[in-house]
Amino acid sequence: MAQQLGDAYELDDLIGRGSFGDVFRAVEVHSGELVAVKAIDLESTDEEIDDIQREVLIMAGLSSPHLVCYRASYIFGTQLRIVMDLMAGSVYDAMGGGSRPLAEADASAVVCEVLRGLAYLHSHGKIHRDVKAANVLLSERGEVLPLRSRAPRWAWNVATRVTPREWAPGL
Repeated sequence: MAQQLGDAYELDDLIGRGSFGDVFRAVEVHSGELVAVKAIDLESTDEEIDDIQREVLIMAGLSSPHLVCYRASYIFGTQLRIVMDLMAGSVYDAMGGGSRPLAEADASAVVCEVLRGLAYLHSHGKIHRDVKAANVLLSERGEVLPLRSRAPRWAWNVATRVTPREWAPGL
């Protein structure tokens, strides 16, 4: 699963914090390219290591212009670090942290792109269990790349039984 890449990336600013880890802006040392690195402390997470490993393998097996690109993962000390494309922000950020709605045309464009991402996942037998504005990311060029990969609990086999209590809060 994880590659030995500890020296390949230099972490820079903390750009996000979530329940499963911190996200940093980072630099790929050899190319100078900016990326995002999510750091999950394996000693303090409540998730099972096998579940995290399964989710990383799922992310690695998916490739679509409608999903944020997974690049690599590696172990650094007690952290699992997941390398992804660096994005400009989320739809939630664009909505001022939820304090203002999107214009109708913008909301329509976002929904269209999210549906394309979901269609891709479904065509590969996966579902996304946390669809919300904070998980729909925007590129520097304004492209909507829905369905930020989030390990764990990011995409599950469609055969997994999901009850209404497990749905994302907005559904």
